[in-house]
Formats: sequence, structure tokens, C-alpha cells
Amino acid sequence: MDTERGAACRLLVETTRRPFLPDMSEQVDHMSREFYPELDLDNKPLLYVTPNFPPVTTAEPHRDLSREGSSRNGAFTVDVKTVSGSKEEFAIKRLPLTTALAEVAMTQYVGTQGLAPFSVQALMITGKPSGSKDRLAWIMTQFNGKAVNFEGLAWREMSSENIKQHLMDALLALSALHKMHIAHKDAFMRNLIRLSGSDGDNSATRYIDFEYARSFRGYVEQVDRGEDILRAQGYINRSVQGDLRSLLIDAISVLVNQLNQSPADRWKLLEKCLGSYREVVSASENSPALKEAAVHAITTLRRDYT
Repeated sequence: MDTERGAACRLLVETTRRPFLPDMSEQVDHMSREFYPELDLDNKPLLYVTPNFPPVTTAEPHRDLSREGSSRNGAFTVDVKTVSGSKEEFAIKRLPLTTALAEVAMTQYVGTQGLAPFSVQALMITGKPSGSKDRLAWIMTQFNGKAVNFEGLAWREMSSENIKQHLMDALLALSALHKMHIAHKDAFMRNLIRLSGSDGDNSATRYIDFEYARSFRGYVEQVDRGEDILRAQGYINRSVQGDLRSLLIDAISVLVNQLNQSPADRWKLLEKCLGSYREVVSASENSPALKEAAVHAITTLRRDYT
């Protein structure tokens, strides 16, 4: 057991003080700024848990979830046995404390709309309390070994219709976040999963890893009130376009590798897929600011990729 993973497992087993992990979703900043949720910290290693998470008797590292170049570099799963005798596997990743707190808060926030596939079960904090930016934390979430990351899908074995359906599902997952006025800020396929047993069920394709995500709800409200419209709308446009561009970069890579199409034909297929995204964000109950951002983003991306 390596030092870092062993330390996380020991914290789970040996820590007797287990305050409940509070709901920090109301601390999310809605003007897309970095935010630092407040949490009661002291000198000792800390283990915050959800109310239904029982004490742990054994914890052993299991799978490596590392993804070089992302926040999941160094992530792993742990096999846990609790005092009740139950056994379960959880995912753990390490982040700087301030980043970890922001991800927990954002995960809780998007979870209010059912958009976080795995809830946070525990937050483990180590390091000296002299400065929170110097401390580290492990976030522990539920784990589903049957969930498939979009990067790991068997694209080469898919028909063009199957590829199209998966891309539509990905765009639907992104549209659900945008409808909530959340920009993922790292909306590549590596952060998309399809849950077990979800064939043909669009709702089971979800984004994960919200450490960079930001809420632009405050800008939408400014536009709706007629305040500072140009600046606010510009920020909404950039947020929506940035996420769509990230996802389309990966989608185009899939199409280039699997389908022998011209750029114009690739865009025709993507436009059909984008129809699912456009339909969600253009719903009558959504703000005109979001609808304008979607139109602006798709128009810009069509120009860039055809």
C-alpha cells in the first residue's frame, strides 16, 4: 500500500471524530467566481461523513482510476468494510483543500437536480491548519464499477447511428447543466459517464468531476433584469460556447477516426446531434439569455468547424 493511499485508508479506519458533512450547496458563487466554502477546521486530521455512512473497520485500495493530466491523476478506489459487516467500493481523489471544498459544494448543488451521478460520502482533510491553501483533502464518492467513461466506449465497433445517439446523449447531459446555469469548464468526454443498464436512456448519461464548474446564474438574472446586458450576456455566451467547444472537439475526433466524412458532412451530423441540446435550452421556461447564448455558440462553432 503506497504512502498516500495508505494514509487515506488509515484516516477512514482510525479517525474516531466523525462530524457530519454539511450541505455547502448554498455557498456556490453564482457570478462564476472562484469560491471557498467555509468549513469548521482545526489542528487534527478530519473526517467528515454523511449521516448514513457507518464507521469503517477495514479499508484497502483496489483499482487505479488515474487519468494523467486531470484531477483524477492519482485517483483510486477503496474496498471498505463497515461495523455492520457491509462491504462497498468507493472512489477517492486528492485535491488541494480549497478546490476540494468547492467541488463538494458544486456536486451537492448539481445533485439537487439529480445531475451528480455519485454523491460525496466523505471528506478527509490532512495537513497543518496554518493556511487552508496548503492543506490537502480526499473526496470519497460512491463508485459504480459498471459505469462506462465516454473515453472508454467502443467507438470503433459502433454504427454511425449508434455514434450519433451517444453524441446526442452527451449533449443532453451538457444541456441539463446549462439549463441549471452551470458551466462545467472541463466538458470533455473524459468527464462523461454512461451508467449501468442505461442503453436507450438519455437521462443516465452524466457529467462528473465538478472542481472547475461555475454557476453563471447571476449573469442570467442580470440580463433578465436589464442590467449590464452586454457584459453579462458576453459572459454567458463564453461559458456556453466553451463547454460546447470542448465536447465537440472530442466528438469531431471520434467522427474523424470512425467515419470517413468531409468537414461539411461531419458538421451536418453534429447539427443533428445539437438539435437535442438546442431543444432543451430553447424551452419556453428558460431565460432568453441562455437561448441567445446557445444560438451564438452554435453559429460560432459552425463557422469554425466547416
